[in-house]
Amino acid sequence: MKEGWEAEKLVDICKIQYGYPFDSKQFCDDSKYPQLIRIRDVSRGYSETYYSGEIPEGYYIDKGDYLIGMDGEFNIAAWKSERALLNQRVCKITASEETFDRFLFYNLRIILKQIEDETPFVTVKHLSAKRLNAITINLPPLSEQQHIVEELDLLSSIIEKKKAQLKELDNLAQSLFYEMFGDPITNEKGWSYKKLNTLIDENVITYHLDGNHGGDYPRSEEFVDEGVPYIGANSLNNGFVNFSMAKYLPKERAAKLKKGLAINGDVLFAHNATVGPVAYLITNEPLVILSTSLTAYRCNQDKMNPLFLRAYMQSIWFESQYKASMKQTTRNQIPITQQKKFDFILPPISLQNQFAEKVQAIEHQKELIKQSIKEVETLFNSRMDYYFN
Repeated sequence: MKEGWEAEKLVDICKIQYGYPFDSKQFCDDSKYPQLIRIRDVSRGYSETYYSGEIPEGYYIDKGDYLIGMDGEFNIAAWKSERALLNQRVCKITASEETFDRFLFYNLRIILKQIEDETPFVTVKHLSAKRLNAITINLPPLSEQQHIVEELDLLSSIIEKKKAQLKELDNLAQSLFYEMFGDPITNEKGWSYKKLNTLIDENVITYHLDGNHGGDYPRSEEFVDEGVPYIGANSLNNGFVNFSMAKYLPKERAAKLKKGLAINGDVLFAHNATVGPVAYLITNEPLVILSTSLTAYRCNQDKMNPLFLRAYMQSIWFESQYKASMKQTTRNQIPITQQKKFDFILPPISLQNQFAEKVQAIEHQKELIKQSIKEVETLFNSRMDYYFN
């Protein structure tokens, strides 16, 4: 323990208020009633559930209060929304005058993660009140707490501002599409629409296939630690493929697959269960195997730029087409035959390429910001480790 710090029981330096078992039959989505906090709401800071029943006294929380989720992930977060009801398996902590709330917040992030890692998993992990009450905090004098909080808050604010810059750049790319090509719904630019089937016949789209079904579908025991990447809808993230979510097949097994083979530059569309995410595939691998949840679109780049295609498939107009299609069935999927009936615009390739160049410049700026975020996060984590481990 650091010099001048003292070990204190959590219950001695803060008040812990546990939630009330509100009647689930009274849960509703009518916003005229008070918000009710559920486990999933702790980290996101707002609720979409409301409570229409009788309310016992003493179970309201307010904006800025610190909450701990006690099931699944043991997380702590400040409540971002307005007054709400404190439900069971969620608790509120309020620091004493000798302790900063923010100091507890940072410290408990470390401790709760350690407890979560040590907690056995059955169906879901549970944090008991007994275990929470037994937590010991190493507490420095108030002036040192303030110094630590100021340092960590500064690093946190830098990270958040840089993440906001990334969001602004994402919005810029979307705005650029509408500026150059107009709104596909109103089509003020007067582009002609073509069905995907027609684009395939005219060799604009040269490959349009989903992953392997039936007997060719890989079994779980066939996956290995290294080999040919195998990806599903969960690998599509923010317009690109996150290969950390990939599985791998041996080259000999992958060679037996004759469809769902994506290559660098393909546009991928999630069409099953999780419907809608679109990604531009960047890879050094000769090929990437797709699960049944993904469809690959390969462009004849003399006629269609894949970055333009990705942006179009992320547009509200394309979204409205696949959502309308899903309403006609009981399953959350867009079969490959149905995709061929969707409308696409085909502006001049020179204009598409201009758009792609601007998008690539935006992506370059995003990569610089992401690298900067990683550096600040590394510094933040090292300071957290210094103070609390």
